[in-house]
Amino acid sequence: MKKHLLLSVSFFFSLFVSAQCDTAGFNFGDAPFGVSPDPNVGETFIEGAIGESYSDTIFLIIPTDAGDIVEGFDGAPVDSVVLSSVTLSLNGTNYSLADVGLNYECNNGEGSPNDCTYYGGQQGCARLFGIPTMAGQFSVTVTVTGWTTIFQNPFSQPVVFDQYILDISGPVSIASTTIPRFEVYQNMPNPFTGTTDIRVDLNQAAKMKLEVMNLLGDVVISEQIMGSKGKNMLKVNSDELNPGVYLYTIEVAGIKTTKRMVVNK
Repeated sequence: MKKHLLLSVSFFFSLFVSAQCDTAGFNFGDAPFGVSPDPNVGETFIEGAIGESYSDTIFLIIPTDAGDIVEGFDGAPVDSVVLSSVTLSLNGTNYSLADVGLNYECNNGEGSPNDCTYYGGQQGCARLFGIPTMAGQFSVTVTVTGWTTIFQNPFSQPVVFDQYILDISGPVSIASTTIPRFEVYQNMPNPFTGTTDIRVDLNQAAKMKLEVMNLLGDVVISEQIMGSKGKNMLKVNSDELNPGVYLYTIEVAGIKTTKRMVVNK
């Protein structure tokens, strides 16, 4: 259910527009489950601005078999996924959507009287909409509840997702001027062959930029990553690099930290 709940998460964010979204507005092909945008591949919500109409749409497809999501649950039917709550936070302060001028609505294709209940095997969508009244880079937390049937008994599992960021530009409130703090650790292993991990700790969710440069200053790897609060592990693959010494830089909110790594082949 974990993955399937992630889908619901993203859907809840698309809830931003005043007109109902089209449940068939995204083609998932033959995939038994999926979500768009997908935070697992770095996708997130579009940016908004204070005083301007905002909307974004998220599409999701719910599987019929929990085994498509979680190993060991084969044969357990996915009954439904229900949106429980959507909250925002900025520098440790929690906000409701209404606090920042937003609202949401769900569309499950009339599969359930509750628009925010999605049945297994359904494709649905949701919209986030409104006119933002507060600026900042908000961390978005979505709590959803998945329902399945195990041994003829209903079973629910709440799951919290906090991988999303919502940027609202405009006159910035005092609370949103705090610069994210972060710490970059030496990559491990080092030297390395194959892959190495770079640990980055963030005190709040924030965008990160990873650059790997050779000693001539040429950028050989450049990636944008949406970092979560706490520990983040960034992976570098030596297949893209020649043997030698490289510099890697992590940039958060315009502040950079640079360290060295060594590639063996």
